[in-house]
Amino acid sequence: MIKVCKIIRRFCFYLFFIFLLSFCAEQKLNRTQVSLPKYSLIDIDSIFTKPVFINPINMFANDNIMVVLNFGTDTIFRVFNQPECNYLGWFGKQGRGPGEFLMINSSGVRFCDNVLQIADLRKIYYLNLDNKEINNDYNSIKSISIPGDLLAFNYIFTLDSNHVCGVAQTKFSNLSIDYFNPSSNEIGSFVDYPDFGFHVPENVKRSVFSFTLDLKPDKSLFALVYSFYPLLRICDRKGDTVIESFIDGLPQQIDFKGLGTRDGNLLDGIVYYSNVKVTNRYIYLMYEPKKGERVGEHEYKMNPIGSKELHIFDWDGQPVLRVKLKKGTRSFVPSPTDEYLYCTNDYVIDKIYRYYLKDFVFQ
Repeated sequence: MIKVCKIIRRFCFYLFFIFLLSFCAEQKLNRTQVSLPKYSLIDIDSIFTKPVFINPINMFANDNIMVVLNFGTDTIFRVFNQPECNYLGWFGKQGRGPGEFLMINSSGVRFCDNVLQIADLRKIYYLNLDNKEINNDYNSIKSISIPGDLLAFNYIFTLDSNHVCGVAQTKFSNLSIDYFNPSSNEIGSFVDYPDFGFHVPENVKRSVFSFTLDLKPDKSLFALVYSFYPLLRICDRKGDTVIESFIDGLPQQIDFKGLGTRDGNLLDGIVYYSNVKVTNRYIYLMYEPKKGERVGEHEYKMNPIGSKELHIFDWDGQPVLRVKLKKGTRSFVPSPTDEYLYCTNDYVIDKIYRYYLKDFVFQ
C-alpha cells in the first residue's frame, strides 16, 4: 500500500511539473487582440525628382540615404539622400556580366548595419553606399553563396556571421524560417508556425502561413506579418515568439480547414498585409486587402476590397497610428528616426511622397 502511495505521489508530482512548464511557456508568450486606432491625417510633401521610376517595387533606408528597387529597366537601383530626397544616381544592371545581377530577389534586399544586403538568384552581396553621387560605381564588401538545398531562398536577413536566415520555398518543414552558416554551410530551421487550433497539412503550411518579415536594426527582435491572417508576431533572435497581436476590425477570413484537399484553395481567401518595415522603435505594416476571384478552372484574379493603409505598431505589439495612403502607393520606407515616411506611386515616375510622422510618432 505504501509503495502504491509513493507511485501515485510521484505521478502527481510529474503532472504538476508538466503543468508548471506549460504555464511558464504560456506566460512567456504575450498573446493579445488589439484594435486599430482611428485614422490620422498626416501632412504630405510631393518631392519632384528625375523621371526614374518605372516599376518601383520596394524601398530601403539607412541613416543617410534611401534606395529604390526599380524593375522597369535594366538599371535596377535608384539612390537618394534623405530627408531631402535629392537624386544621387543609379547602380546595378541586370545581366550575366561582371558586376551585374542575374535575378534580384526583392524580398532579400535590406540594410544591415548600414550596409546594403542584396540577394541575387544564388548569391548574397553586401555593399557600402555613401551619401554622394553614384553612377554604377559602388563598393562590394563581400558576397556569399546560398546553399543549393535552400533555393529558392526568400525574405533573407543576416542575423549574425553564422546565421543567414530566410524561407526556402520548396522545403517542407515543421518550422517556418531556415538558416545556413556561410562558413560551414550547416543548415537548420527555427520559429514555430502559428497555432490556431486546427490541423494544417505539412505540405501547405508554408503557403497557409506565408509572411513577410523585417529585422530590428539592433538585431534583438524581428517582426513577421502574415498574408492570410491579421496577425503580427514578434520573435527574439533565438526564434521564440514573445508577442502575438491579432488585429481586430478587419474583414473576416474564410475557413481554411479544407486546405490540402481538391476543394481548398488559398486564393479563395483574403490577403491582408503585403509588406513590413521596422525601425528600432516601431513596426510599419502595409495593409493591402484583396480577395481572390476564380475566373477560370485554374485562374484567379485578386481584387482590392479596401484602400491601402499603413498600420504602425510599437515593439510591445500595440498599434499607435493608422494612416490611409495615397491611391496608387506602391512601396514605402520609414526614416530610421521615424520622422518621415517615404512612398512611391505606381502612376508617377518623377515624385517621392514624404509623410510627416514626427508630430504623431513622438507624442
